[in-house]
Amino acid sequence: MICETFIKIEMKEVVTVLFDGKVLLPEKPLKLIPNQTYTITIESEKKISDDEQGWDCLEKLIGTVEAPEDWALEHDHYLYGLPKRYNKNNLILSKKLFKKS
Repeated sequence: MICETFIKIEMKEVVTVLFDGKVLLPEKPLKLIPNQTYTITIESEKKISDDEQGWDCLEKLIGTVEAPEDWALEHDHYLYGLPKRYNKNNLILSKKLFKKS
């Protein structure tokens, strides 16, 4: 009976590669042992066109989050539990919120 011992060496390296349709081509030389088996994880990168800017991305997200109508106006209330500052007509309810200590 043949007994083989494998030593697992933890090695992580992030490398950007180009897939040409047949093989993965690294953008820089790799320090790997030839004819050694490696396990790789593949994540695709989405290229953002020059026409698409940050504001365009944000515009696509408008209306995609469920939130109260006054979410932006009363963010301190929803994030930190402070009393609401405005009534339905956008009038300040109380200036007591801004007490000096």
